[in-house]
Amino acid sequence: MKTVRYLLKVLFAFVLMMFVFSCRKDEEPEPQPVLKTFAELTMDDIKANEPKMSTTSITVSDGNGIKWNSGDIILYKTQLGKYGKMEVTSIDAASNYKMKFKAVTYLYDGWNETIVNNGLEVRGTWYCDLDTPNLAETDNEQLADFKNERLTATDTKLVSMNGAKFYKYK
Repeated sequence: MKTVRYLLKVLFAFVLMMFVFSCRKDEEPEPQPVLKTFAELTMDDIKANEPKMSTTSITVSDGNGIKWNSGDIILYKTQLGKYGKMEVTSIDAASNYKMKFKAVTYLYDGWNETIVNNGLEVRGTWYCDLDTPNLAETDNEQLADFKNERLTATDTKLVSMNGAKFYKYK
């Protein structure tokens, strides 16, 4: 009987110690990645995010309102394999959800040579070619990297075209 009591005391002490030490452990939260600003993002940063890029449509607005904010950044790889970034400057619901961006497309892998458009506008239902020399809205579906797709009076999506890939970075 003494042996059983002794074993129970040891077991109780062991369980108590496990509980105390597991509760006292100060776990540090996992550090959140520091997101870069539009100006800080380089082609290497964009390429590092390529696994997150997709041809899946990205919701811009729905019945609850516009989901994108001024300053949001979209990273992309065009249908011709060029990397780039767009920063939302505005989305105008009163003008058929016209999207305005600052955009940069890197022309050559490993180079910092770019084409830049600080006033890229894409009207609702229009396409955009991110490969052209001036990053322009287009009505040519074959040249398009995305479409500003208007699904309903409130629902809008950025729809990938011709294999271009996108990722909403922030």
